[in-house]
Amino acid sequence: MDKDAQIDLENPEQRSSVGSIIHDAWMSRNDWAKGGELDVPFDQLPPAEQAKDIDQVVIAQQVFGS
Repeated sequence: MDKDAQIDLENPEQRSSVGSIIHDAWMSRNDWAKGGELDVPFDQLPPAEQAKDIDQVVIAQQVFGS
């Protein structure tokens, strides 16, 4: 994904790509979650957990105007 490109969260490929980045970063900061039900690829998370990661992208878009 081009770092200067607009992120379209309605596009399944872009949503998965950016969701994976956010989820992987979250996992790297939360050792307690390793080996548990959240320690799976983004696309395998339950929809409610995926939404939490995507919410972070929405917030960043609002803050940074992307």
